Amino acid sequence: MIQFDPNATHKCVVKTMAGFEELLYDELTDLGIQNITRMTRAVSFDGETADIYRVNYYSRFAIRVLVEIHTYKAFDDKRLHSKAMQFDWSSLMTIDDTFAIDSAVHSDFHTHSQFAALRVKDAIADFFMEKQGKRPSVDIKRPDFRINVHIEKQYVTLSLDSSGASLHKRGYRTSTFEAPLNEVLAAGMIKLSGWDGSSAFWDPMCGSGTLVCEAAMMAYNIAPQVNRDRFGFKKWSNFNQELWDKIREERPETRDKEVKIFASDLEARSVSIAKEHLDNLRLSHLVKVEQQDIFKSQSPAEKGTMIINPPYGVRLEKDQIEKFYDEMSGYIKHKLPGWDAWIFTSNRDALKRFGLRPSKKITLYNGALQCAFWKYEIFAGKRKEHKA
Repeated sequence: MIQFDPNATHKCVVKTMAGFEELLYDELTDLGIQNITRMTRAVSFDGETADIYRVNYYSRFAIRVLVEIHTYKAFDDKRLHSKAMQFDWSSLMTIDDTFAIDSAVHSDFHTHSQFAALRVKDAIADFFMEKQGKRPSVDIKRPDFRINVHIEKQYVTLSLDSSGASLHKRGYRTSTFEAPLNEVLAAGMIKLSGWDGSSAFWDPMCGSGTLVCEAAMMAYNIAPQVNRDRFGFKKWSNFNQELWDKIREERPETRDKEVKIFASDLEARSVSIAKEHLDNLRLSHLVKVEQQDIFKSQSPAEKGTMIINPPYGVRLEKDQIEKFYDEMSGYIKHKLPGWDAWIFTSNRDALKRFGLRPSKKITLYNGALQCAFWKYEIFAGKRKEHKA
């Protein structure tokens, strides 16, 4: 019977978004993680319990930290089930714990990810029924244990999700908002922009404030999960509260330094929600948030980085979108000399209306939407004078 040893060194896979693999690699290196391997939308490493805690708490670009517990070959669904039953699930969970299954399948032998998840779910239930005469319950929303099934050709990897809920759920967002920006996506965009806190940061269409919340946490060295209490590993039999407390004190916050961060929005409700989310992080006194029309506003600083996440074309008429991008390019060109302006949008056609030439083009994804993240360097005077 194969058992899960919570005190062993584990092979871990840290999931992220497409385009953030290098950011995650560098971040984990900075956290002291060793033997990191780059993957597609992920990195892997061999780590101890402390490393698992550390990545979950401090990584801004991780979505989930998966810990490998069982691997085998399965050329058909019957073997997928039977080999999963050979694992000693009682070494991991009890009959009273709830669980859920996530799955990703890339195989000619197993063509449906949901069916593969169902077979492993049945294997866990059958294991406990055979051993204890009772099945544990499934809870897809807030399970005690989340199991990940990954199948590549005939190779099956079962992993324990040490994060539980996705790590983009930082815990500071308490009000609902239409199409909010994913926190991991926001953090990655800020890092890719090159902003390091030495100049101003401005989100002039802040919505619920995700970009400025993430920017402020970066600038003041605030751990991304400072407001989150629930993690998958807290249900493990070896959960070490003393070690967890020690790790959370490894990197002191630096709230006393001066950083210029600004947010604004035309809608009063957006401004109110952004302030609420900043207040949840005890950052509302450090970030200036105002209700204002971007086209009527003045530059909040002499130089800095601005990231704009404008309304998507799916929510506005085509002529409105084109007019907006025309006005935006004019505003940036004439009102923001010395700034780097970044536009994040899924509407590449609308970007053609932008009267400026991008100095950098990055492709990212917001859910299933392919998006452009383009940089525009705004020079005072003529561009060629700055190249001389």
